[in-house]
Amino acid sequence: MKNLFTTAAALATMSIGSATHAQGSGDWYVSVFAGYSSIGSVDTDFNGFEVEHEFDDNGIFGVSVGRALQPGLRAEVELSYAQYDGGDVSYDGSLSFDETNGELSTTFLMGNIWYDVPTASFGGGVPYIGAGLGAVQLDADTTFGGFPFGYGDTVTGLAYQIGAGVQFPVGAGMIDVAYRLKAASGLDIDDNDGSGVYEDGTFLSNNLQIGYVTQF
Repeated sequence: MKNLFTTAAALATMSIGSATHAQGSGDWYVSVFAGYSSIGSVDTDFNGFEVEHEFDDNGIFGVSVGRALQPGLRAEVELSYAQYDGGDVSYDGSLSFDETNGELSTTFLMGNIWYDVPTASFGGGVPYIGAGLGAVQLDADTTFGGFPFGYGDTVTGLAYQIGAGVQFPVGAGMIDVAYRLKAASGLDIDDNDGSGVYEDGTFLSNNLQIGYVTQF
């Protein structure tokens, strides 16, 4: 799979350029957003034992480029990035380690479909719901109790999200207040010391974000 960071740079460049030249209110739009992300834990299987790696909450930021397909229906490509500090680790539900040293980062590249609810209104804003499918790149650079967890390993896998939000007209653009649930599964993370692989890694992240939307 093509490196997501290369795709990220290309999308960010395109988004910034489009936003700079955006005028009027056409079918296309660019959104830049940031917010709060809670990843909880990354659950894996290591040699038949369940291992849960907790990570501290942190921020998320990203950009999206989209287009109205028809009234009330939008399609977009979204890029987002988040980085989390290591937390506690539990091994087979019993043995635990106080803290994971290092960081875990996630880069999502998603294709989304959003439906603007035409008959609804929320404080003067238009609510929407939708979902997306794409890929995640996970960079694990952590250790716990002297054991590596994907130390320097990069894995990619299938990802999805569901979400909802409200867009409020502000000047020539819109403020987008939203919730996103991002998830991935089936991630195999190498421990990089030759003793095994953390298999079938799964995680969920709950994200609250606010963004600014420019139409062109």
